[in-house]
Amino acid sequence: MLCKDDNDLTPDELMCVRELRERLKNLEFTRRYVTHDWLKLAWARNLDVNKAEALAWRHEDLLKKLPIREIPESEIQRNFSAGFSVKAGRDLDGRPMGWVRMRFMAPSAIPILCGIKSTWMALDAALADPASVRLG
Repeated sequence: MLCKDDNDLTPDELMCVRELRERLKNLEFTRRYVTHDWLKLAWARNLDVNKAEALAWRHEDLLKKLPIREIPESEIQRNFSAGFSVKAGRDLDGRPMGWVRMRFMAPSAIPILCGIKSTWMALDAALADPASVRLG
């Protein structure tokens, strides 16, 4: 279950998320963020605000350079239906895992940006609950 609001955060997470919201309020891609997205960003750099902020700016820069947002959902669905990127359980420490299963696809048939977006979305699915986000 997604982290719905700030009441679901620990005090350290809340402090980090509030600081990130303030620092990144002008970034285009964070305008649609909900609490769970902020939590993922914060934990992506172990609640280090400076490192998480740098990651967000790098991500924003990448999204400006690469037309990943323009990839139609139908292409992503095709990859998921073929089993390209899948949620794959948990490792021995309980962290969520995702697999990219090339066996089911012809790599030359997958545009690189579509493969990237498919993988990102599969990883988002693996981090769909606060406990998974905290474990990494």
